[in-house]
Amino acid sequence: MASQVLSLAPFPPTENNRKDFEEMIVGNLITSKFTESDFNWLDVLEDAMGNFRVAGNDGLIGVGLGHDADMEKAIKKAYDKVDGIAITGNKQHWTFEEHLASHTDRYKKLLKWGAI
Repeated sequence: MASQVLSLAPFPPTENNRKDFEEMIVGNLITSKFTESDFNWLDVLEDAMGNFRVAGNDGLIGVGLGHDADMEKAIKKAYDKVDGIAITGNKQHWTFEEHLASHTDRYKKLLKWGAI
């Protein structure tokens, strides 16, 4: 099993930027190929039209989980879930390729050490 977190920059908000941060992200439309059961949504609400929107509380949008008997495949599945999400109004989410490479590097180190 692997996980990938989706958050909006600058995350986490600080006392100095909280008001600007909330105004920047609140209400931004979230488009996704995933349903509620496919992705663990966090700082998200559903509007009257059934669209997902950023609630604006902390910018931690959610977590994608990937399950597979093979760790590399689980990492790829978690990455694909987060990569399938777009948020309007704020395109400064964390770079997904860096996260995927980081997961893969840690997995390869564990293999090399004989931990898995």
